[in-house]
Amino acid sequence: MQWPKMDPWHDRPVRIPVVLGDRGLLSRVAVPAALALAYVACADAPIEGSAGQSASASGSGTATSATAATNGSGGCAEPCDDDISCTIDTCESGTCVHTPSDDLCAPGTTCDPTVGGCKGGPCDTCVPTNPCDMVACVDDECVHNESCGPDLVCCDQACVNPGCDDGDPCTDDGCGGPGVGCVHEPVSGVPCDDGDACTMNDTCQLGVCQAGSPVSCDDGNPCTMDGCDPVDGCVHVPLDGVPCDDGNACTEGTSCTMGSCQGGTAVECSDGNPCTKDTCDPQQGCIFPPDDGKACDDGNACTENDACAGGVCSGAPVDCDDDNPCTDDACDPQAGCTYTDNQAPCDDGDACTVGDQCSGGSCQGGSSADCDDGDPCTVDACDPQLGCVQTPMDCDDGNVCTADSCENGSCLHVPVNGIACDDGDACTEGDVCSGGVCTFVGPVDCDDGDPCTTDTCDPMTGCVHMPIMNCP
Repeated sequence: MQWPKMDPWHDRPVRIPVVLGDRGLLSRVAVPAALALAYVACADAPIEGSAGQSASASGSGTATSATAATNGSGGCAEPCDDDISCTIDTCESGTCVHTPSDDLCAPGTTCDPTVGGCKGGPCDTCVPTNPCDMVACVDDECVHNESCGPDLVCCDQACVNPGCDDGDPCTDDGCGGPGVGCVHEPVSGVPCDDGDACTMNDTCQLGVCQAGSPVSCDDGNPCTMDGCDPVDGCVHVPLDGVPCDDGNACTEGTSCTMGSCQGGTAVECSDGNPCTKDTCDPQQGCIFPPDDGKACDDGNACTENDACAGGVCSGAPVDCDDDNPCTDDACDPQAGCTYTDNQAPCDDGDACTVGDQCSGGSCQGGSSADCDDGDPCTVDACDPQLGCVQTPMDCDDGNVCTADSCENGSCLHVPVNGIACDDGDACTEGDVCSGGVCTFVGPVDCDDGDPCTTDTCDPMTGCVHMPIMNCP
């Protein structure tokens, strides 16, 4: 966007450029001076209005044809706007045509492209003082404003890239002021690109981009030949027929084919152990994890219930005990349990025999047990389960008032006195032994102190209290 050139019309309208959309300058339109001043204050804002739409590049009053002419439609490679306010700019057969029109000038003035617009008015002398000056005619006076639009900046009376940027990262760009213009100081230590695709981490040294370290082009693929081209960068040429490792530990005999490691056969994983699972892991190769709990045979006849545990086949020892004390029990890893007859002392299970001994694999009874304990006051006998049994002679006469005992095979019953006893009569009390007989001291007192009962005693049950009928 550039500042407008104002023409001194009697009502002071001026023609200013109008930008529609993002395709550049389309046409110049006539607006009152007050609106032009607003445009000067807001140089970046596009101007709209019915008055401004009355003129176009084609003269049809629409902006559409001006857009086509300005943007190269009709074969014109560049926009046809000549920046002269009083010409109609069109594209004809690929050529820009600029037709002067006095109708676009104020009354009393004429269009003169050689002076850049209308002449004959008080603002004919309104010319820029420098490339950054966007001059306008306001109230028949020249107004100078410096603006380079939204894309450029003014430096030493010239519109330049923002910050005087020369596109070189190895210079510190800026405006040096009047008479100096843009300056570009060399810098060092700033990242840059030396244009060589085979270097990296390039840096500026005194204003010049110096190459950094070489780029590593190793793609980790054994089936490519790695190299570097200064323009294209890393290149990887495919190889064929070269032995390689496809990264899979479960294959062998692999080779390069068209730049990739292919083919090969599967690795055979077998450790001959029934207690492991034979598998292959692409990263580790053959692995043999334990197959615990699986039934197996450890080849030892002296074990049973063999099962895998921790990758090893093992079982519990076989119980070869035949519960026969007349055989020597053993186990042979090949034949299993063995039983050899012996002549060891044994027990035939009969407690009434002694000196039992093994013979022919079975226990044979010895002689009869001698159960005589030499006591005439015991009855001697033998029980096959218990052996000798000595039972004391039974001298009990059933009388608590005698002391019963055996002497030389005869029972003795000696009377005792003074010990409590029971004469069997519930109506007596204080019973005591005397001369081998239980006697009582006196009768039981059955008086319950109740005048309304008749108190008696029954020898079997004791005191009885019968209620008296109609007792007050």
